[in-house]
Amino acid sequence: MAGNIVGEVDHPEPAVVLADGLFPTHPVPLSILTTAGTLICCDGATDKALAAGCTPTLVIGDLDSLQADRESLSGDVILDNGQENTDLEKAIERCINNGISEVTLLGITGLRDDHTLANLHLLANFSGAIRLTAVTDFFTIIPLSGEKKFEAEAGRRVSLHCLGKSVKITTDGLKYDLHGEMFSGSGHGMSNEATGDSFTVTAENGTVLVFVSHPS
Repeated sequence: MAGNIVGEVDHPEPAVVLADGLFPTHPVPLSILTTAGTLICCDGATDKALAAGCTPTLVIGDLDSLQADRESLSGDVILDNGQENTDLEKAIERCINNGISEVTLLGITGLRDDHTLANLHLLANFSGAIRLTAVTDFFTIIPLSGEKKFEAEAGRRVSLHCLGKSVKITTDGLKYDLHGEMFSGSGHGMSNEATGDSFTVTAENGTVLVFVSHPS
């Protein structure tokens, strides 16, 4: 089966991609999953979604991990055997090609460290083509180029991480504010925290991943 994954009536926003990593257990990502207007599952993540009572709009990947009977699925199934990209990358590209402008990614961490690292790189790599947010059981992760204000009450943990290229970082509203500091791949942007009801991060000449912990 194949077809579009966008449509004003049949496949409304918000769009969510569920990767085949650690299945969400925290209320924040679980709420995002259960309220998705369009749910795109990467291969074996389909079985996890079905077990949780969620109905995939689209299943995509090489389908080597899928246990469910394809004919029993109500959504579209896209077989993509390409080995040059991961199933998550295929799902994101499918969203871009179908005009979806904003997607939340779930299940991108856990189970396999190599997949976790690759998925974090995808956040940065696709940030210029589509608005991506990843939500795990611990953090909301946003790739940022430019300036953004984040709503977060005092005490929320905030970590900043760059993948490769050095990025100039400035912050306002964190316990340890940064003033035009150059970040590369080191960990000196870890374990900061918000001091008020919001904070601002500016990333120049590259992309920084902003990790914001969930409310306690």
